[in-house]
Amino acid sequence: MMQVVVQTDSNYVFDFQARNRISDVKDRIFQSLGYEVDDQILMSNGRILDDGSTLGDLGIGNMDSISVFSRLLGGKVHGSLARAGKVRNQTKKTPKKEKKRPKSGRCKLRRKYHRRVLAAVSQPAFGRKRGPNSNAGK
Repeated sequence: MMQVVVQTDSNYVFDFQARNRISDVKDRIFQSLGYEVDDQILMSNGRILDDGSTLGDLGIGNMDSISVFSRLLGGKVHGSLARAGKVRNQTKKTPKKEKKRPKSGRCKLRRKYHRRVLAAVSQPAFGRKRGPNSNAGK
């Protein structure tokens, strides 16, 4: 006869023998604490205990502890939490638009001249320069 500590939300001590199976331990926990046998997961020393094996086979001795966990319903996650961090695949693919051809040659130089020289004359030459998207002074 050996005493085994069963850990749930609090600790309970049960008397077992080394030849008792894990299924017997689960039945005893159900009778005493009311946890359903199908919902119980028993662990000792970091490993899950199989229903068919005995306490002696698993090396559980006097005053060793067995932790009882209940199964959680689970499976695939539905909804917005399943897509967290996956924005790339959610954005719709849009076809490439036809864009205007960029200006080149004399036209481009003329545009640069108008931006830099003629527009700078109308602005005051001191202080911070105004950016191209600035609405200050309009």
